[in-house]
Amino acid sequence: MKTWIAVVSLSFVVIAASGAEEKQSTFSVSAFGAVGDGIHDDGPAIRKAIAAAVKAGPNSRVLLEPLTYRLGEHAQRDYQFELEHVEGIAIEGQGAHLINTPANNLIQLRGCRDVLVRGLVIDYDPLPFTQGTIRKVNADEGTFDLALHEAYPLPPADTWVKQRLGQAGWQWGCVIDPKERHRRWDVQMHFFIRSVRPLESGTRVYRIEVTPQFKKALSPVRPGDRFFLPLPYVRSEGRSSSMGTNFSITNCSDCTIEDITFYSARSGMVFGVSHNEGSITLRKLGVRFKADTDRICTTWRDGIHSKDNRVGPVIENCYFEGLLDDSINMGANTAMAREVRSDTEFVLMGAQFQKDDKVLVWNPVTGQTLSQTTVASLRRGRGGTVVTLRNAVTHVITGQKRPHQDIASTHFYNLSRCGRGFIVRNCIFKPQRRHALLVRAPDGLIENNLIEGVGGSAIAMGNEMGSFYEGPFPNNTIVRNNIIRNTQNTAITVYTRTKHQTAMMTQGVQIRNNTITVLPGRKGIDVKQVRNVVVEGNTILNSTE
Repeated sequence: MKTWIAVVSLSFVVIAASGAEEKQSTFSVSAFGAVGDGIHDDGPAIRKAIAAAVKAGPNSRVLLEPLTYRLGEHAQRDYQFELEHVEGIAIEGQGAHLINTPANNLIQLRGCRDVLVRGLVIDYDPLPFTQGTIRKVNADEGTFDLALHEAYPLPPADTWVKQRLGQAGWQWGCVIDPKERHRRWDVQMHFFIRSVRPLESGTRVYRIEVTPQFKKALSPVRPGDRFFLPLPYVRSEGRSSSMGTNFSITNCSDCTIEDITFYSARSGMVFGVSHNEGSITLRKLGVRFKADTDRICTTWRDGIHSKDNRVGPVIENCYFEGLLDDSINMGANTAMAREVRSDTEFVLMGAQFQKDDKVLVWNPVTGQTLSQTTVASLRRGRGGTVVTLRNAVTHVITGQKRPHQDIASTHFYNLSRCGRGFIVRNCIFKPQRRHALLVRAPDGLIENNLIEGVGGSAIAMGNEMGSFYEGPFPNNTIVRNNIIRNTQNTAITVYTRTKHQTAMMTQGVQIRNNTITVLPGRKGIDVKQVRNVVVEGNTILNSTE
């Protein structure tokens, strides 16, 4: 008979189902050769300690000390530390600082149960981005000259990027206010980059060329503005470094990630929470500026990106600032039918399904629900998963989730894996580029958060149909007792996004007892194409700024 365990105290006394106390095994990374001086590569030693704990089995823990551990490049691996199908293990950082390389993401938990990771502070060296002050702007040519700040890395050669990563290798950057650490509110949110070239050999001044569609958006940019530029990275053996997620939790259950702070992060999401089968608790996480630095950004991706989970995560007592994307993005990926084989059989791409999962089939143009059904069977097929539904669905329009191209294509939402029942409470959100919370998941609770100075909305609730194709709809969600101040967009916005102006898929949202301070010309609460919404007891004030 399987013995289930539960961690019941900070000392990790473990009680078995029989009630007998079991001995705990502790594996100190120092016993495996970790130095913790910030110079030596301690990655191999930490991996050995983790492997020993995994071999010992449940009730084991890995113990770091409050030292600085440098992590060198981990060849042929995307993550420094990978735990797969592990149960009952704890990694206790005790305030340890990990200095990672841009070649690798940090931690991946895959298929784990009852795993705890806590007490870590993470930074990168070299930094995965650079920054500088704009000297000259030529909007007609679509260029500006950027003087890179001292101690920030130089970009790789433009030809090197094109050869290894193609035209899209530079991604996009952001204009930052000349005095405060947030994007310039009156300038385009981002600029896709075409090329980055030094003006003269041996100098730190580079000419940045934006892609043609962003030329006009350079007009309000001025000398003295600052610019944040994420850097592409290729590993020493020449293999392209995966974007991935810095800290990934996937296909897991009953796991807790606690007291983890990132000062900077690689190109992917900071925390990726996806396809989990059971509860995931994210507590006291931080994405924040490192003290005593002049960094103008923390990361250019989401803080917590939660997608396709059977149960929504619990996110509490977290802190976010300086991000160039959303702090929290909660919902599910949309699937589209690459091929229609019959009224019940479709080749779906873009989301995962299992037998008996509930499926909503929706037309984003008409706003009409085509079917609410379940999965009868599925198998792998060429170009996607062949999914057979229990009920016939007609008038399905094929699509491949191409941004801005498949807008009319039919959406398939997995209602069994959409983050239902999530909680976000007691968190703090400071200035950043976009929304504090972008929510598509249903049956959630958002309460007792402080959100101020973000560049989008404090809370944006609704589906997405034209770019990233995310859903489903944030139905039956409670938003209460939050303090919201000086957001650049409407503080709380609730909507159904569809071409049909009378379709209302979002419903049952309660907005109660929030205190909202709005900037001139901004709205406190905006509700569009939504049914059965309660707005009650909220206080909306005008800002004095």
